[in-house]
Amino acid sequence: SRQLSRRLSGKLSRALSDIGAELAADLSTSNVPLRMAGDMLTGGAAANPSAAAKPAALARCGSSSRLSRALSRATSDINTRRLEQSLSLTNRRIDAANARAEASGEAWVPARSVARVSLSGVRGVADGEEVDADAARAAAASIGAAAKKTGFFKLVDTGIDAELYDEALRLTHAINDGSENIDFPVDFDPAAGSLIGFQANGRGSASRAVGRRTTGEPQTDLIQSFTIGPTDSARCERMHVSNMDNAWPTGCAAAEAFKNKITLLYSEIEALSRDVKALLAMSVGLDRKTFITPMANHAGLLRANYYPPCEKTDNAHGKFGSLGAHTDFGTVTLLVADADGLEVCEDGEWRRVVSDPADHAVNVNVADMMRQWTNDIFASGLHRVRMPGGNTASRASIAFFSDDIICKAPHFAETETPIEPLAELLEPGEEPHYAAEKWSAVLMRRYMRVVS
Repeated sequence: SRQLSRRLSGKLSRALSDIGAELAADLSTSNVPLRMAGDMLTGGAAANPSAAAKPAALARCGSSSRLSRALSRATSDINTRRLEQSLSLTNRRIDAANARAEASGEAWVPARSVARVSLSGVRGVADGEEVDADAARAAAASIGAAAKKTGFFKLVDTGIDAELYDEALRLTHAINDGSENIDFPVDFDPAAGSLIGFQANGRGSASRAVGRRTTGEPQTDLIQSFTIGPTDSARCERMHVSNMDNAWPTGCAAAEAFKNKITLLYSEIEALSRDVKALLAMSVGLDRKTFITPMANHAGLLRANYYPPCEKTDNAHGKFGSLGAHTDFGTVTLLVADADGLEVCEDGEWRRVVSDPADHAVNVNVADMMRQWTNDIFASGLHRVRMPGGNTASRASIAFFSDDIICKAPHFAETETPIEPLAELLEPGEEPHYAAEKWSAVLMRRYMRVVS
């Protein structure tokens, strides 16, 4: 990774040199000395003219926005290359795990190291309101160890009402299994700018998200889903994102009940995600707000998933299951489910996360942005869903992708804080593996990979 860092640093230096040349061309007809362009990039004396002189000089040459755009392009290129390398490694892990699974006859092996962590006395930790500080420290230690190993852990005693948990999953079946006359007025379509709404079975592809286009695996997933964003109209207005008013399914009592229950669950699980991020920060000695405050303007994306019985699906998908192997984009993902099917890559093998609906557990996986933020200290959990062949029962799950609805307010585009590996987590002499970049840019680049 250090060799990669040096290579990336070299690329950035060359990119900045190119930017300097562009600036020189821009400045050649202005009254601003060319030396200022170089100093702006190297931190020289002219990079910090007086408060009055600097804005005037930049206004004359019009280069501030150009520099910003050029730096943004250079940063995006560096992180895109790093992403490609990370995805290449991810795909090698997938290939190895698939080969082992095929050699073993696709045997279902229970996962051994998915930590089971109780949050009794811990809820409210994001705001310093936990009632048991010792329990919070213990939970942080367990979660941190799991995040470093596989990027997966399971939470119990979360405080989420059991009836709400069960009903949200039951109603996910009801609106998707064809037993009701349901109308879905809005389609989930990132290419068209819609991150909420309905996605029909076979329209999504986790494989494309990690660049798996030529491996022989199915390029579509056997999953039907309905995605929601924040349901508070005032919040949506502040964020300049679509609200849910005209997107909810309609047509029957089950649709109305689904809307009511999933709205409540969204609120509950979003609050839980904040506690998870606080515990992750505490596990590596950071302030509990470290992973919360920079994302405060964004919102979570909640997806209610329906996996049809395997006997109703294309048998060509049977070997690889219902949802292709992948890592998630953002910070953390929280998941509830009513049946087995989730598998994680553990010690190079696919291993099943055993589901016990009675314990009302919430599965959590660390995602790519959190790995980037911690300079690869935390692992991004590699996972898939594989329904057993010939299974006659459907499966429902509800996934909450923390921070995956981006604030689009005009002022935020200028003020968004870039995410970069935290200096507090770097060893002496260690260089960051990633350049600073805005989360909004990272997320949309990943979405476009899926839909392109």
